[in-house]
Amino acid sequence: MLYVLLSAGPRRYALAARSVVEVVPLLRLEPLPGAPPSVRGLFSYRGTPVPAVDVSLLAGAGAVPERMSTRIVVVSVEEPGGRRRLAGLLATSVTETVTRSASDAPPAGLRLPEAPWIESAFVVGDEVVPCVRVEAFLPAEVRSLVDAAEGAA
Repeated sequence: MLYVLLSAGPRRYALAARSVVEVVPLLRLEPLPGAPPSVRGLFSYRGTPVPAVDVSLLAGAGAVPERMSTRIVVVSVEEPGGRRRLAGLLATSVTETVTRSASDAPPAGLRLPEAPWIESAFVVGDEVVPCVRVEAFLPAEVRSLVDAAEGAA
């Protein structure tokens, strides 16, 4: 399986490439009142309001800085019932891909309620890289806030 590696804070994370729609430069983010701090705001992606989730904040490492190298990884998230929704993951860099077999990324074995978005991990060089589950980035309350924003747009 092909993974896209992204950096957020001091760590790197892996996303299944099949979930990635596009990597775009940092765009203007409009605050989303009522959203948790990890949802930094909404951005317009091809005319659709999309939430921007700060992976670094989720991991407790402080906000991703707003720099020229900051990127938004636009991902397609499958929701219950089969509906697909877009989300943006803020990253300090997105520069590498790796290929791993399913046996190289076993289930993590430990599910933390604080980090339900980590589903497994594998080793790249001498670094353990957590694999993320994009479906866990948008809790129900955030989806309802985004639905309200889409209805107002």
